[in-house]
Amino acid sequence: MTNSGFMYHFQSCDFDYAGRMIETLMLGLAAHRAGIKLEYDSVAGRVTNNSAANDYLTKEYRKGWILHG
Repeated sequence: MTNSGFMYHFQSCDFDYAGRMIETLMLGLAAHRAGIKLEYDSVAGRVTNNSAANDYLTKEYRKGWILHG
């Protein structure tokens, strides 16, 4: 592979794929912590069969820091 091909390979990034992959990994960690199989509504971004598990999907931010979106 030439240097130009090598550099081109690392200049692209598929955020749609990466977002779904991270979401899946985080849900696996939440299920592990909850100790049960979770049912997830991907449109709402919420666990539907264990309301306490939703706490694993977010966190409180320090004063002065806000996440929009």
